Amino acid sequence: MVFVKAAKMAFAARPRFPAGRMKGKKGKARPHTIPLSSIAMGVLDRQLRATGGVGPVFPGRATGSSLSRNTFFRAGAATAGSPHGWRSVFSDACGEELKIQPHLVEFALAHTFGDVEGAYRRETAIEARRPVMEAYARWRLGVDANVVTLPSREAA
Repeated sequence: MVFVKAAKMAFAARPRFPAGRMKGKKGKARPHTIPLSSIAMGVLDRQLRATGGVGPVFPGRATGSSLSRNTFFRAGAATAGSPHGWRSVFSDACGEELKIQPHLVEFALAHTFGDVEGAYRRETAIEARRPVMEAYARWRLGVDANVVTLPSREAA
């Protein structure tokens, strides 16, 4: 999403990536639709207003350029550090913290199911994934967190 042009963002709340942009065996990759959280939609809306809906959604230093991959990856270095690291954080948070059903996590990560289940499972639970994305966004930002403030040593 960081490297997408603003003109391609007229998608409402569900951007779709064509099969050609997805990983997978040649001819086996599937398109992937992402139900964005309200928080992500707010960020994109703010960016589209800031850019006037022209050029990259997240502009770089040079006119018409996108935010560089190095800048983007360095910004995440303090947390997960790489796209695979972010996917791992998402997967762990959904399983451990948010108690999301495993198949919804797999669909959100654009993973496919093998053997018999994969042969029969054609849908990707797009609407069932929307609350997953909302819960993860809120968790990442600490919204609804049950934070307990402990007294400092000086106050004791």
